[in-house]
Amino acid sequence: MAGNYLIAYLEILGLCFIICAIFLVKVSRDMGSEREVRTFKWMLRIFMIMLVIDSFTQMHYKEAIRLPIPFLSFLYSCYMLMLGLLAIIWLYYAEQRIDRPISHSRKFWIAMIVPFVAYGVICFASIKTRWMYDFDSNGIYMRGPLFVLQNVFAYFYFMFSGLHALILGIRERVGTRRSMLFQLASFLIAPMLAGSLQLVVGGYPFVAAGICLATVFIFVNIQSDLVSVDSLTGLNNRRRSELFFEDLRQYASSQTPFYLFMMDLDRFKMINDNFGHLEGDRALQIFAEALRRLDGEYHGFSARYGGDEFLTIIRGEDINRPEEFAEKLSFYLKLLCRERESQYQLSASVGWASCTDPGTPLSDLIADADNMLYRNKEIKAGAAHII
Repeated sequence: MAGNYLIAYLEILGLCFIICAIFLVKVSRDMGSEREVRTFKWMLRIFMIMLVIDSFTQMHYKEAIRLPIPFLSFLYSCYMLMLGLLAIIWLYYAEQRIDRPISHSRKFWIAMIVPFVAYGVICFASIKTRWMYDFDSNGIYMRGPLFVLQNVFAYFYFMFSGLHALILGIRERVGTRRSMLFQLASFLIAPMLAGSLQLVVGGYPFVAAGICLATVFIFVNIQSDLVSVDSLTGLNNRRRSELFFEDLRQYASSQTPFYLFMMDLDRFKMINDNFGHLEGDRALQIFAEALRRLDGEYHGFSARYGGDEFLTIIRGEDINRPEEFAEKLSFYLKLLCRERESQYQLSASVGWASCTDPGTPLSDLIADADNMLYRNKEIKAGAAHII
């Protein structure tokens, strides 16, 4: 009977491992921003390590193998640490997707990391102190007095990101963003239920199955978002910007306007001709990073509209005057070119239009913003010619 139990347990862990391995191979750079893809891959790797550790400890528990107690203690401490690390990396992933000012705050992340460090110390101190686990004379695992800390710690990070996304989703008026926030909030359901079952029942791979189910959920969402993301820059694409505009337009009025900014890179052809198309791609990626920073500052929505042309939408309540946007964009482009040690200095021409009528079509706003953009470009060209 114990042999059948062990086989079933290992089959579940093996299936979870195979699913994660497939995802790890299938996740590519065009499945979201580079940061999101990198974070998701780290979640997969950490979970796979947890599955391997769980397999060895279960084989020891069912006497399929015998591990030295010191090594077994080390494995349990590693497993607990990995569970906490998985939770905090998920928090990082979720907050980057939410993209609110708190996710860019150093103080916030210090406050999040300090408990994790303390938790890690307790995990490995338990090898000697037996705070979180113990073994009887036969080497069988027993819960320690602080065992509950393992679940409380992981729950804290999962719940923080989930509740943050849920609260923002309830307040959000734009349908596309509201849907994304609710998806992030729903992620915590499977791990929370699995962790609760594991805490009450024990002896079954509820946590592994719950995390695996949540991972499948993330992967499916990444795949569905793929049709809305520009593969080179990681920004939203033209299709997504049109859907976002339609969602936001219905709330436009003289009291609640929003601005549509159109931008294109100055002398982009010169960069391609003089430095090559790979460097031209790099220039577009630097520009996209500048827009991401502005989105974080103004709660904006940015997209690559086509070629070297970009679009950003910002609610009127989030910006004092539209000229600020162009000024901040110039600042971030100079900063990023310096940080990336670029061979050239990027600059952009910017135009904008204000939407105060829910009946205004996107094409009219883009035409107005483009007209201003090209007027500003001509002024720049004239000034450069005089110099």
